[in-house]
Amino acid sequence: GGALSLLQASFAADDHTSDPWSFHIKLLGTEGGVRYSHNDWVRNQKHIVHSHTYCAYPSTIEAASSYFAHEVLGEGKSPLSTMEDAIMCQKILEAAEVAIKEERHVRL
Repeated sequence: GGALSLLQASFAADDHTSDPWSFHIKLLGTEGGVRYSHNDWVRNQKHIVHSHTYCAYPSTIEAASSYFAHEVLGEGKSPLSTMEDAIMCQKILEAAEVAIKEERHVRL
């Protein structure tokens, strides 16, 4: 029973490598795993400065929004994440800022 997480994102350049912009969501469990990235949904059309248009997780956003509207608001079920989850995300972001500024690891 544990978790492993890596947060990384970089959209600063027009990246044509095999793994452009390096943003992934990866879950590893005792019975399997899954990996998802922004690169899974691409339109071959120019967008501002980049040569491709990467859609912002259309199915993921649709599913989460649908669950919230239908199940949480409509049926009174619990949300998929809690305020404690949101607080932890904020702590992770703040720790990342400190780590960058002070060039050190930050323990949560």
